[in-house]
Amino acid sequence: MRKIRALVVGQTPPPYYGQAIMIEKLTQARFDSIEIVHLRMSFSDTVEEIGKLGWKKVLHLFRLLLHGIYFLLFRKIDILYYPPAGPHLIPILRDMMLLPFWRIFAPKVLYHFRAGGISEFLESRSRLFRLCARVAYGKPDAAIVLSRWNPNDAEFFEARQIYVIPNGLEDVFSSNTIARNENEVRLFYIGLLHEEKGILTLLDAFRILSAEHDNVSLHLAGQFQNQGDRETFLSRAQEYRVRDRITLHGLVTLQAKWQLFAKMDVMCFLTHYAAESFGNSVLEAMIWEMPVIATEWRGVQDLVVDQETGFLVPIRNAQAAAEKLSLLIADSELRIRLGKRGRERFLQEFTLEKHLKRMENAILSTECMSRLSINASEN
Repeated sequence: MRKIRALVVGQTPPPYYGQAIMIEKLTQARFDSIEIVHLRMSFSDTVEEIGKLGWKKVLHLFRLLLHGIYFLLFRKIDILYYPPAGPHLIPILRDMMLLPFWRIFAPKVLYHFRAGGISEFLESRSRLFRLCARVAYGKPDAAIVLSRWNPNDAEFFEARQIYVIPNGLEDVFSSNTIARNENEVRLFYIGLLHEEKGILTLLDAFRILSAEHDNVSLHLAGQFQNQGDRETFLSRAQEYRVRDRITLHGLVTLQAKWQLFAKMDVMCFLTHYAAESFGNSVLEAMIWEMPVIATEWRGVQDLVVDQETGFLVPIRNAQAAAEKLSLLIADSELRIRLGKRGRERFLQEFTLEKHLKRMENAILSTECMSRLSINASEN
């Protein structure tokens, strides 16, 4: 019996960010009943290019359109898997150029809302633009969302079936590499360095903590979205007189990334990012037995169990974040207890094996659902 053939369209690293990393894991997976055919998007080579328009991207758009049609016509594709844009105009216009043509030839369509908030963005646009978007995206056979806490993007486009599938990651933990310093508490954030990711709120909280604790430092890994964000952060750090207690590690990947996790004590994820839907770095912290301070924001709330694996605080509230962080800074046993419980939760719910099994079931169910619908209409 021939395997179901799924055409997976999406960016894989570089650049390194959550959606691209998860799509790479899907394309590299080996399923018993599904064959993955990957059509790689490569609109952006760096974080700074994401969401911006350029001639290179326009040319790539047309190449992508033609390659997609070719695959759908001649590679016996059963399901088109596509991750719709988040709440940003340029990626939405890209989707509106590609999807109407591809959907003509795709037997079934499965959307994966890895970025959240497109429905909220479209609700703020004109009625005509919303109508055009609804026509372009259509009514997919099925859609995957990462959390029920996220915006109702799948409902907005009237997906016939909706699956809730959280992300999952490999267990890369190694107790032998843990190198945490008993005399210093290292606060950590890794990801896009942007105001909406909460780095300025974190900086405000760190100023409060620095006045109360002389054994705390702040470590940031990742790239600033633009030079303006970098200058704003550094000038404010200088103004607060905490720049000498902050380390910028830049972009770290692969083994260097895990070596950094092994040294850090507390993950700080104070996001209110418009496209946020999950928070892979929170999951990575759980793998490495780190307690997490995070915001009550979308799918992050599925990861952090308040007062059990970390603490949840309101968005843009530096004082609340500083109060919870102060508890962890002062109590090493609390850090260890919450960190170990976070790892247990990861192993129970968020391993890569569990994620891929759920993905396989969703793809198979979508294909089966469509066949049943066809049979029912024939009868």
